[in-house]
Amino acid sequence: MDRILIGFLTAVSLFTAGVSAANPTQDTPRAEHAPPPMTGQTVATQGAITVDQVKINYQAQTGVLELSKEDPEDPVTGMFYVAYFKKNENKNESRPITFIYNGGPGSASLWLHMGALGPKRVIATQPEKTQLAPYQLTDNQYSLLNVSDLVFIDAPGTGYSRFSSSAASQPERAQQKAQSASNVYGVNGDAQAFSQFIVQFLTHYQRWNSPKYLLGESYGTTRSVVLAETLKHQNIDLNGIILMSQFLNYDNNVDDPNQNPGVDQPYYLALPTYAASAWYHQRLPGKHQSLKTLLDQAEQFALGTYAPALLQGTNLPEKDRQTLAEQLYQFTGIPADYWLKANLRLSGPVFAKQLLRSQDETIGRIDTRYRGPSLDNIAETSNYDPNVSAITSAYVAQFHDYLGKTLHFSADQNYRAFSNEVYDWNMSSNSRDRSFNVLPNLSRVMKMTPTMRVMVIGGVYDLATPYFVAKYEMSHLPVSPKLRDNIRFYWYDTGHMPYVDELSLKKMHADLTAFISEKP
Repeated sequence: MDRILIGFLTAVSLFTAGVSAANPTQDTPRAEHAPPPMTGQTVATQGAITVDQVKINYQAQTGVLELSKEDPEDPVTGMFYVAYFKKNENKNESRPITFIYNGGPGSASLWLHMGALGPKRVIATQPEKTQLAPYQLTDNQYSLLNVSDLVFIDAPGTGYSRFSSSAASQPERAQQKAQSASNVYGVNGDAQAFSQFIVQFLTHYQRWNSPKYLLGESYGTTRSVVLAETLKHQNIDLNGIILMSQFLNYDNNVDDPNQNPGVDQPYYLALPTYAASAWYHQRLPGKHQSLKTLLDQAEQFALGTYAPALLQGTNLPEKDRQTLAEQLYQFTGIPADYWLKANLRLSGPVFAKQLLRSQDETIGRIDTRYRGPSLDNIAETSNYDPNVSAITSAYVAQFHDYLGKTLHFSADQNYRAFSNEVYDWNMSSNSRDRSFNVLPNLSRVMKMTPTMRVMVIGGVYDLATPYFVAKYEMSHLPVSPKLRDNIRFYWYDTGHMPYVDELSLKKMHADLTAFISEKP
């Protein structure tokens, strides 16, 4: 689950004190070929899961990796992780390893860990349903352990990832930790921290020759692209990058396009998601039996009619404005007069609030199938996300229990599912202080590693990162047709977190398995 502006990110953090762990070798004997634990801060546990009717025995390593520093007196950045290794692998170097994280910026990795890819899965609250404790946790028969070892990483400031200092005075410690955070909280600094983590991890666990994959969700896709290029400069080639709910160009963000007048792409690229959402909630004036047909029509209309009209700005004739407003009503269920009032441009938060306004309800941003009572019915924009409200408590509660009862890891600090410390995130990926567009980075790393493959995953009900944005961006990626053949697309009838539905998770698992198993 990611929190672009709502906030999801992985966190780099320090954790030198407060880890209470028994000696792993006393509690759980290590299996042959299992990796060694990291001294002092890592807990090793054993488990088994059945995936595709095959039993997989695994070892989990839970702990904090302290990023190397040149001066022993420098402040420390520690990154919390949970790694799963398939046991009794005679050829460990040929076993793929996938580094996994959520986004935000400001989210820990528990969503992908406990919702999609790890050995346990939270049963998420479905649309139109409510859920209170006790929540359900089940064996995850769709875990990616069938084809890859897995490393879930929390970014600086989230989870148990922390900054720390050994300075003598409290003001000095506070100043050093603030400086450490400032160095990491940005597009480039974040990628550098993750790069350092991966290099140290590969060295410690002797996995330099393993096939390597990155899997990020939402802002995690931004991280993956910059990180892939950073790793390439350190002579680490990736076999593949998996982009879930792609967010690569801030200019296409539909959350606040009004802050970027003259750039109309967010409006028309979000239209197919508006149409899908209106279809789901039965707000369209016409009959549309097939969602796929509706989406095809919405995509064609978005680029063929809507985009050229918006490009005319105030020069669009009044007659054409009226016609366009009526057409937009047909695709969204939002009345034509409201479209005219909004100058034919609706941001995501406005659409989320207006679609079910007559029923005093708002729809989700992360997943528009979810709906809930409006907190303020006279407001123009949605001021909370019913989807986030419905599922977050279950994930947080189950992860805390799982961490202590199954992974046997405990800490004196609070696990931060979300972090508010990254609101000053430096969104620039270049020296011109312009919000990021990492498509050039992706183009470069694909050209420098021409056999690397890219997998794009999205949900048609995702209003945070609309799926049509990803299709549009990839169709404009400056690479050759041969390299474009390395890109795979997969769309599901879900939202930002395709894995909350078991049917979509099952399909996604099959697609991920095929992608990682594919030979170049």
